[in-house]
Amino acid sequence: MIEAAKAIKNTENNNNMHCQALDRLVSDEELVASSSQVQLGYKKARRVFDEAKESHLEDFLEKAADIYFGLTLKEVRHIAYDYGKALNKKCPNLGLQT
Repeated sequence: MIEAAKAIKNTENNNNMHCQALDRLVSDEELVASSSQVQLGYKKARRVFDEAKESHLEDFLEKAADIYFGLTLKEVRHIAYDYGKALNKKCPNLGLQT
């Protein structure tokens, strides 16, 4: 700890910076370095389809909704479940087995 304080004092003298400003700068850099490992936001825990397959399913559901004047949530779940089973994906058990 004493060596770190001496390093900060030496850097302070060499760069004409106040030790508190330098300490704050170092702690901000450490925070940025450690935050690269932290993931924030929504994480899709039960993701079944990759981005391409999900996009394909969305397009199909939009066309089906236009043809049949809308789809209920249960119908959407059945279609997604059947699509996942057709692709041999592991689907969450939602009581929708056909």
